[in-house]
Amino acid sequence: IIPDKTLRRCLIYYCYEQLKLYLNEKYDETIFEKISHNNQYQIKSSITFHLYISIAPCGDSRLISQQDNTYEKSSLINLKQNLKYSLKKSCGLLRRKIEVSEGTIPILAKTIYQNISICDELISNERFLTCIILL
Repeated sequence: IIPDKTLRRCLIYYCYEQLKLYLNEKYDETIFEKISHNNQYQIKSSITFHLYISIAPCGDSRLISQQDNTYEKSSLINLKQNLKYSLKKSCGLLRRKIEVSEGTIPILAKTIYQNISICDELISNERFLTCIILL
């Protein structure tokens, strides 16, 4: 399993390598094309990227993605739905993933503070070199 931050870094690295190919005049080997009369580049229209994630995304993005029933909706409709969602009480809560499904559940602040205080007790005992907070 590759974390999303690592995927982002790999994509950025790949794009830089593709830009180097373009600058070395290897136009057929790169995914980029130059925008005319500009010093900017864009991805060729024949190139597409697909990302499949088999687990729930972090935080509220899982809840928002569950509300999208159709693939193609106007951006105005999505904006209204996301605004409507953001006004709910469940928005902005710290969440954790459920390992056996693709869902997330909110974590109560009380639970977090209990785990931190347990961690502090373990550290003050000095018997453990590391402390893992289980949420």
